[in-house]
Amino acid sequence: MSEQLTLGIETPEVSEEEHFYNTYLLPRFLNCVEHEAAAAEFLSFREGAGFSSVYFGSVLVLRLCLRGKRWYVSVPRSLAQYYPDRELKYGKLDRDFIRVYFKKDEEAMIVEPLTHSLEEVLQKYPKDIGCCSHYMDCSDALRCVQTDPLISMACIYRQNLKAGKVFYGKNKNI
Repeated sequence: MSEQLTLGIETPEVSEEEHFYNTYLLPRFLNCVEHEAAAAEFLSFREGAGFSSVYFGSVLVLRLCLRGKRWYVSVPRSLAQYYPDRELKYGKLDRDFIRVYFKKDEEAMIVEPLTHSLEEVLQKYPKDIGCCSHYMDCSDALRCVQTDPLISMACIYRQNLKAGKVFYGKNKNI
């Protein structure tokens, strides 16, 4: 009597949003981040119950809703100009974003304008800042206390603190 043993290796299902992000957006977004000399590790994909989101650090770049019959991306309202031939819907709850509708077979065509959403976010982030509004707390803690990693990484005062130079607060030594 011979028994056959089958080892089933389950591969996790990838959602439409994650597939779209990995296949179409991520390669373009990585090029965009590299071009702006930003840190690629700040790009993140977060899957939610009704939609998925793409963030750069703590800033929302866009939302993807690729479920059901009507697919759309939500992008900042300022980017409406890049979608002249698309059906747009202005949000009732989130007035800063618009929905851009497209069909599944139009995935590749929608990607180019979506890179403008990331470019807009990257342009708003300063490349170098002297210090942020937490400079007194940072001085007292002798380290950067900024919770936003993008601001923290751009902070020149953080580098001074690491070098032992404290310009403000109870630990002032310069």
